[in-house]
Amino acid sequence: MREDQHANTPTLRPGEGRHIWLNLHPEHWARLQDPAKWIDFLDDLYEALIELVGTNPCPHGKLEIREVPDLGTWARAWPDFIEWDSDVICAELCRINAGDVSWGIPHEISHVFDTQPACQFYMGSNSAINNNEQWANLKVVYAFEKLSGAYPGATAYIGHPPETRQRRLPIAEIGTEYFVHQYAQPYLSSERSMNHDVLTGLLHIVKQEIGWEPFRQTFRDYRSGNFPGNVYGIDAQKVSLLVNLLSNHARRDLCPRFQQWGVQVTWVIDRAF
Repeated sequence: MREDQHANTPTLRPGEGRHIWLNLHPEHWARLQDPAKWIDFLDDLYEALIELVGTNPCPHGKLEIREVPDLGTWARAWPDFIEWDSDVICAELCRINAGDVSWGIPHEISHVFDTQPACQFYMGSNSAINNNEQWANLKVVYAFEKLSGAYPGATAYIGHPPETRQRRLPIAEIGTEYFVHQYAQPYLSSERSMNHDVLTGLLHIVKQEIGWEPFRQTFRDYRSGNFPGNVYGIDAQKVSLLVNLLSNHARRDLCPRFQQWGVQVTWVIDRAF
């Protein structure tokens, strides 16, 4: 982990797990009733994300979650640490004490797993749909579903007031109850325009049919990076590449489904099935 002006600040109190290093100011640390329990969950989530994408973004250190004042946003992810705004921590810790595992911090951890060069093949640079928020959300949904058996009572608050009502949901149900029901289904009923949450919901509908394994294999394709530039050079092509790779690993042509949904699939590769 790189050294900077915050890393050795004496007022920060570290709580270390296998992969996560939680640094909170003493007054907030005292509010967290069972820090080891939450850090254990975040460690397990981190390992679930490694399983999904096939790589560890911090192989030589721990991912620091660092309290900072006046951040100007709820939290922000960097390659080897996460900044968490002091003003929002107290409310989130109250939810964690009540049994939540948090949505926001797992979401920020998921951002860290969009590493170069793999993410250039799937993440849109100027897209309101196929962007870093969509990919962070999709990866967290995977991790939550994988961990739900080991954490049967775990919940998380999710939502974007005032657009949607913020709700507390079991982590196993967020993919369906939030992204599918709140975004994908209204979109398919022509009640909502396409955005990154809609795409997460549509991908979760596909996941319900083909499982998570094609997604895991697709991330490994992204890691290999064996693609000509003309299949990922612009954002729309990256969506086409995603649909084609999922189709190959699912051994099912998913292109007509996405085209029917209004998702731009501009080309189809030859298939052996």
